[in-house]
Amino acid sequence: MEMVQCAQHARMEMVQCAQHARMEMYTPEVLAQKPYGKAVDVWSIGVIAYILLCGYPPFYDENDCNLFAQIIKGDFEFDSPYWDDISDLAKDFISHLMCVDVTKRLTCKQALAHSWICGNASTKNIHDSVSAQLKKNFAKSRWKV
Repeated sequence: MEMVQCAQHARMEMVQCAQHARMEMYTPEVLAQKPYGKAVDVWSIGVIAYILLCGYPPFYDENDCNLFAQIIKGDFEFDSPYWDDISDLAKDFISHLMCVDVTKRLTCKQALAHSWICGNASTKNIHDSVSAQLKKNFAKSRWKV
């Protein structure tokens, strides 16, 4: 466990050097300093979709080492009440985009063919709840809206 924390601390320093990067957007394979490909972009699309649907990022912690641990484990949830009106297909889409195991993560082609992308849009209006969460959560974090 100490080795993981030490590695996370080293990566934290590396990430802090990248001034324009958002730590919440990093992928498990980047944090683990493993080779990576297009799958990192798929993960990032999952993070962005998550934010757009609920108004806050899937990973957040004031402590960067804890944040990295959440990302490496893929430790995120669809919290109530923010996700109550979001379809199971949308949650499935995000879960498959943000799968820690790269071999099980959707490819770009698979993501575009997902039922949530190809299906009919919901008539539920989530604008007010998402807008409120964006303002609330990004105002208190390092993100700027």
